[in-house]
Amino acid sequence: MQFQEILDRLDVHGPEGSGYLCHCPAHGDNNASLIVTLRKDGRLIMFDRGQGCSEKEVAAAIGLTTDDFKGVEAGDLNVETSIGIKAPPSLEQINWLRSFIDESHNNYEHAAQYALDRWGITNEMAHTLKLGFTGTDVAGEFIPYPWRQVPRIVVPLYGFDGVPRGAQGRALEEHDVRWCSLKTPPDNAWSRFGVLMHNHGDNFIQVGEGPGDALTAYASGINALFVRGTSMAAGVLT
Repeated sequence: MQFQEILDRLDVHGPEGSGYLCHCPAHGDNNASLIVTLRKDGRLIMFDRGQGCSEKEVAAAIGLTTDDFKGVEAGDLNVETSIGIKAPPSLEQINWLRSFIDESHNNYEHAAQYALDRWGITNEMAHTLKLGFTGTDVAGEFIPYPWRQVPRIVVPLYGFDGVPRGAQGRALEEHDVRWCSLKTPPDNAWSRFGVLMHNHGDNFIQVGEGPGDALTAYASGINALFVRGTSMAAGVLT
């Protein structure tokens, strides 16, 4: 498949680095947030820095599958010479995130019953994990539009060092975007994983595909690590 054929299915905003910036077709993207690049090996990479939509979701939205992103021919269009890796969130961004987590945690009571019924998370557990709640009036530099459309329970993404480097919001009402990520900073990237650790001395960690499964494991007394924007296929994390 030609690179241009795929771009013709997208609303292209313009060139971006060695690729193209487009409006993401998988969510209500008012600001172009989808970066589309083609590697020299013919692998097409799509990265939604606004909401974190997966390549599978983007492909489906334009009538393709991820298999169509392999063996793509560049023609005369830009081709990425190397895979860029963004830096972790800066200290300033982490400080913003800490404030956001603290503020949302102060309103957690509005999500407490949902967390208890769905995952078995008690108020004591929620306090340890600093779970939070945001309403439709939530604002902030890194809050994407879909996050603000419905009330959400906030799950911080902590590293093994206890530092938060991301967060996800789970819709508490029916919504197309059930789990929503923070908006990606221009030159940095929020963490793709989070850990929920107990202090009972057991080093076993269950690895899962998202916050929901991790919260259920944590409520059962199991340490958990989850990766956002992934799915399980035949027992393999992808």
